[in-house]
Amino acid sequence: MVDSPTTQSHARHWAVLVGCCLLVGFGFTIPMLSFGVFLSPMVAYFDCSVTEVSIYFTFIAASAVFSSALGARFLHSSMRATVVVSSFAIGLAFFALALFPAVPMVWVTGVVAGLGFPLCSTVLVPIAINKWFAVRQGTFIGIALAMVGVFGMMFSPAFTAIIGAWGWRVALVVAGTMLIVANCLVAFFLLRQDPALLGLKPYGFEDHVAEAVQEAGVSAEEDLRANTPVEEITPAEENLDASSLLRRKAFWLCAVAALIGGFFGVYNSQLNTVAQTSGFDPVVAGLALSSASAGLMVGKVFMGWLKDQKGSTFAICFGCASGIVAFLITAFGVTSGNVAFLYLGAVLAGCCTCLATLSAAFLASAAFEPALYSQSVAYLTSFCNLGMALGVPFYSVTYDLVGSYLPVLLACAVIPVICALVAATGIRVGRKTMEQAA
Repeated sequence: MVDSPTTQSHARHWAVLVGCCLLVGFGFTIPMLSFGVFLSPMVAYFDCSVTEVSIYFTFIAASAVFSSALGARFLHSSMRATVVVSSFAIGLAFFALALFPAVPMVWVTGVVAGLGFPLCSTVLVPIAINKWFAVRQGTFIGIALAMVGVFGMMFSPAFTAIIGAWGWRVALVVAGTMLIVANCLVAFFLLRQDPALLGLKPYGFEDHVAEAVQEAGVSAEEDLRANTPVEEITPAEENLDASSLLRRKAFWLCAVAALIGGFFGVYNSQLNTVAQTSGFDPVVAGLALSSASAGLMVGKVFMGWLKDQKGSTFAICFGCASGIVAFLITAFGVTSGNVAFLYLGAVLAGCCTCLATLSAAFLASAAFEPALYSQSVAYLTSFCNLGMALGVPFYSVTYDLVGSYLPVLLACAVIPVICALVAATGIRVGRKTMEQAA
């Protein structure tokens, strides 16, 4: 049954957006952010070091590199089936860890979760929104990915309460069940493969065409072209494929920028430890982490809006500039013991650390043709995950060698400069390649 072109068709578009929000809320938050509440009880249960259990995050980021790179292929084949299979894989891994508790099982769970979560969250969301929305894609992607913070604030205390009452193994089963049920319901009732299959156009398609006619060559012109739906790809773009993408200098420049963006994403998961090892008490450290989560939530929506208004280059450079200020403020707060500066730095860091999930979509939309959008998002997301995988040992090894996180904070204040320069260059080279091919 084909929806009517008015209210019903818009309802279908909004349903996809709501589905993306829920998939991020369950499919990303539970195996990534909320899994942190299981670490302490597992360490006590196994009587092992924190490193033996927390290495879960290294395994999940490392395996996500591979699933992200292959994600576009599976999602284009069947988005709903991919979500269902990925969700069951993560949930069953949680069940296996609860039934057969052992440190190696924690690592196996990280590998399986890493293979699954990008296919039902970080890779899926930009691809689905690009298909269903022709306008304000950055804003909608930012809103969907911001659900990590929203759901994290609900899940973390809920799972903590269940752990206190019945233990971490029961809580893990509950978490796995929630993930499977929620994601499958979204896949069957909210998610749809492509508006063209329902006889629909992407939301705002007419406005997008009018803007393209009136504003071609004006600011943010790269996004006018990038928001072109896949159905409107020109014949000259039909022969583009993944191999042509990998042969471009622009791709490798964008890959470096995405890798650095992933490195920033590790910061939030390490902030609590940074604060406590710098002399702040656990309560202050916890509030600093809450401040970072709030900044990350707002940062994702704001950065998405900024990308739509000013273009991808401006948004990424703004995020990097915010990071420089935020990390320097945090470094001052750590060295002086000033709680206010610690909190302020944590909030301001949100516009930079959100690049771990937003940079792939921003770079793909600005530097490559619409025909390559899905594949470039998938590949660049794999580099974001690689950055996260490398970032975890960088933090811990630096602290072990120096005995302080101050060098890490100072490095984080310098690296955004490199990220901004490489991202801007990659986008400029990519646009030049597109102009030459046109």
